[in-house]
Amino acid sequence: MSEQRRYKLHWVTAVIEMLKTLKEAILPLVVLVFANGWKRGGTGLWYVDYLSFIIFGVLIVSLFISGIIKWKRFEYWFEDDELRIESGLFVKKKRYIPFDRIQSLDYTEGIFHRPFGLVKVKVETAGSSSAKQAEGELTAITKEAAKRVEIEMAEAKRRQREIPDTEGEPGTLFEELPVEEESKFRKIFP
Repeated sequence: MSEQRRYKLHWVTAVIEMLKTLKEAILPLVVLVFANGWKRGGTGLWYVDYLSFIIFGVLIVSLFISGIIKWKRFEYWFEDDELRIESGLFVKKKRYIPFDRIQSLDYTEGIFHRPFGLVKVKVETAGSSSAKQAEGELTAITKEAAKRVEIEMAEAKRRQREIPDTEGEPGTLFEELPVEEESKFRKIFP
């Protein structure tokens, strides 16, 4: 199998990941700043007086660096009728999503997406492990890249519907059989 072209997310993903992590850690940060932030009188040592602000600054910088690393380590590509995703900050996660299991692609444009013409794509599958979390998520890709995902998925589903006929020629689609209609009237007994 030859390796297919791998795609990256837009750089705005680093900012979005940083803000997402910051949102989850906002309560401890607020407690840290207010607990040590406004003392009356000082110890005379500037680094002790401003310890909470220093910790806050280091935490913000580390969140931004982790967002950049997450963005750099995220790749997706199409291979063997699957959407393949590799991601992870410390542990590299590999997720292979067959196109025939994909039920929907949900597009979202957030405040950081609109100025750059980007969308967030959530890949919903049949039999997903969690109802709240999507099977796969492309945080920030261009609208053209989102269209490419749709085209690849449609092509894979079209290829799967094709079967060879009795002479072995590919290209014959499944034959649709007529379906008997159910009675539209229900019997109700008194």
